[in-house]
Amino acid sequence: MGFIIKNGKLMAYREETGITEVVIPDGVTSIRDRAFFGCESLTKINIPNSVTSIGYDVFWGCKSLTEITVSEDNPRYCDIDGVVFSKDQTKLLIYPYGRFGEYTVPNGVINLSFTCCGSLYSENLTKINIPNSVTSIGDRAFEYCKSLTKITVSEDNPQYFDIDGVVFSKDQTKLLIYPKGRAGEYTVPNGVISIESWAFLTCKNLTRINIPDSVTSIENEAFLGCKSLTKINIPNVTSIGEAAFMGCKSLTEIKIPDSVTSIGYGAFADCESLTEITIPNITSIGKDVFGGCKSLTKITVSKDNPLYCDIDGVVFSKDQTKLLIYPNGRSGEYTVPNGVISIERRAFLSCESLTKINIPNSVTSIGDRAFYGCKSLIEITIPNSVTSIGKGAFECCKSLTEIKIPDSVTSIGYGTFECCKSLTEIKIPDSVTSIGNYAFKECESLTEITIPDSVTSIGYGTFEGCHSLKSIIIPDSVTSIAIDAFTECSSLSCVKLPKNNMNIEFEAFSDCSPDIKFI
Repeated sequence: MGFIIKNGKLMAYREETGITEVVIPDGVTSIRDRAFFGCESLTKINIPNSVTSIGYDVFWGCKSLTEITVSEDNPRYCDIDGVVFSKDQTKLLIYPYGRFGEYTVPNGVINLSFTCCGSLYSENLTKINIPNSVTSIGDRAFEYCKSLTKITVSEDNPQYFDIDGVVFSKDQTKLLIYPKGRAGEYTVPNGVISIESWAFLTCKNLTRINIPDSVTSIENEAFLGCKSLTKINIPNVTSIGEAAFMGCKSLTEIKIPDSVTSIGYGAFADCESLTEITIPNITSIGKDVFGGCKSLTKITVSKDNPLYCDIDGVVFSKDQTKLLIYPNGRSGEYTVPNGVISIERRAFLSCESLTKINIPNSVTSIGDRAFYGCKSLIEITIPNSVTSIGKGAFECCKSLTEIKIPDSVTSIGYGTFECCKSLTEIKIPDSVTSIGNYAFKECESLTEITIPDSVTSIGYGTFEGCHSLKSIIIPDSVTSIAIDAFTECSSLSCVKLPKNNMNIEFEAFSDCSPDIKFI
């Protein structure tokens, strides 16, 4: 209980019953990240003059904390009315978590960076007033102020401006911060050109947004986590940033205008209510754009698009040789069209209702994590034309019971079949020369596997956690078995080793059956 101090560093504080105020001992020079994490009873903390370094999120979760005082002799920090600032009072560093209502930032403060916590952690702050001296507001500065409904900016401020409690750049062309506590509909003022990164971050009560024709860009994570947003009108925008609408779980409809030329990584990921979307003449689509869109069954691509096309609502390259995006919401069986050469990286990512896939002989490569998380996939046939299977290609396909690797494949990559919990048997062909790290990790039902003479090494954690594996024959061709290769194979009782001078690394067979025999 109490303070845990090591070599002048306050590592942690453990709450003591009935204690609401603490004085950090003199001599402490630094406070570790999250040292007071979750100390919900503390109302006041006193920092001595010896402290010259305060870590990240030090007072996270101190819900009753209303005052932090700093010794007047401290060379690095000071407090003004229980709020922590840099010694020269130009940076606001820590605002007590438990304060309620309105707060006015003192004039003279230049930077609202909250460098000791990253964001202003005050769930009960309802209004904040920013003076003319502030010229820098840190990224995601008000991310956790869920009750904040208004941010006012001094009219004399040279960098920022507010319109009805929403923060803009001085010239009013960039929308910077929308208060999280607001609910309902909002109309962006005409004249705004860009909605900046994190502008509406986790505004959970925002239901509708109207964007004027003047807006040309929606930046990264602009509407991330706006889970109540049901409708949005996008006019003449040319670019939609990474994760711009990620996690907008109530969004049922969105029309991407013809003006858009690029959509960033994960822009509409986890929009669980989105059922259908049309892609115009876009020339750049990031990965995982619609990942986790559990209701999405159709993606239509404009016929005039120079780079992409769709076949029955599935997205391909224009020449139809690359399968790029399969809608997450589809169920049952799917047959890849003949002529497709590659199933691209994460093409079927988290298609949780897909049960069977038929791959034609034209396909030569399956990209990294192509079928990751297809938890209902029971059956797949990989043709002899496939020469390359990417990292984690079938990872977490938890219903997959059997798979045949064709003779054309020469290597099994990192985590290819990791966490395929129903896989009972697999035959590795003679063409395979290497088995990557974690390739079969946590294949809990795997009872039998044949390693051919062509394999020369078994990587880190390759069969880790294969609890049903009872015996294995290591061929003479294998010269090394890496750390944790067979760790936690709790039923493994018999291992036939080669006669050569093979290198078996530390703990390669740790936590196997206590009766394990090596022959």
